[in-house]
Amino acid sequence: MPPPAYVECRRQAEKARAAEAAAQQQVAGLEAALREVRGRVEQRRADITSQTSQGAVVKALMEARRRGDIDGIHGRLGEYRGRLVESAWYGKRQCMLLEQSAHL
Repeated sequence: MPPPAYVECRRQAEKARAAEAAAQQQVAGLEAALREVRGRVEQRRADITSQTSQGAVVKALMEARRRGDIDGIHGRLGEYRGRLVESAWYGKRQCMLLEQSAHL
């Protein structure tokens, strides 16, 4: 029969292994949650970049219209009423009024 100290050490080792396994499962769950959050953050960054790019394109188009470089763009929806072409990016809408060209 092993000495009582040996038995106690084995019992403590088993408890420690069980605690380690539980901690590893918790770490795995937290790492998965972290990956999900990081993915959402990256998606938000992409959304912001897309919206910024979209705004820059609209500004450039409106500036070209103001200079007279582009025919057929009449302005934003807030400026006019009429035929409308909508573009939707992630639930946000940027509306411009366009004149249909003969080739369309």
